[in-house]
Amino acid sequence: MRDLYINASKVADAIGVSHFKTKDEIYCAKKNTNEFPDIQIDLSISDQIRQASETPSINECNSIEKTLIAEAIQKMPDVKTNRIEEFVKKTISVDRGMINESKIIEELRETKKLAIKTNNKLYYLNFEFKEANLKIGGKIDGLDKTNNKILEVKTRRHKFLGIRDYEEIQLEIYMKMLNLSKATLVERYEQEERIHEYEHNPTLYDKIVLGLQDYVEYVCQKYPQLD
Repeated sequence: MRDLYINASKVADAIGVSHFKTKDEIYCAKKNTNEFPDIQIDLSISDQIRQASETPSINECNSIEKTLIAEAIQKMPDVKTNRIEEFVKKTISVDRGMINESKIIEELRETKKLAIKTNNKLYYLNFEFKEANLKIGGKIDGLDKTNNKILEVKTRRHKFLGIRDYEEIQLEIYMKMLNLSKATLVERYEQEERIHEYEHNPTLYDKIVLGLQDYVEYVCQKYPQLD
């Protein structure tokens, strides 16, 4: 039986709810673990990325990012502009999210008196379809041991968004991985936070499973070779 794998954060793309990545991009991405092999950064660019990631000001972050992209384009004339923009924006977004995640979790521990467990463990969820086995892997931001809930942290760049449809899917997958029925999503914009509670939605989860089945069928038909 053929085995396929996708990350929990890509499930919404795989089933067509969000469109950050196509089915083909999700499948082919695992063939190359380095998403940006054509981009080499120097110490100056690395320092500016760190500065943009660490500043609490969104405006300052955006300003550094804009300057950094222009500088990187000049230093790497052989690399397409959109590739450089994607690399810089994604790197800053990921780094910024990780920094804020740690701060927010520590604040929740202190202000809400919550026992929040964090680790770097990779959790899995397995599906057996006719065409192939599908394994989904993902890391949670935290586990609220006090209330027995998943804790997910999101850093917003432009405004508060609530729980997006693709984030609901991510929460459903995480809850299923840990056999839990409730989750909390904390979003931070600038220096403010909003807390949203979420409960397992059986109807949505059934749609996720059907969408994953369609994804597996698509991949197996288009890429018939064994992984």
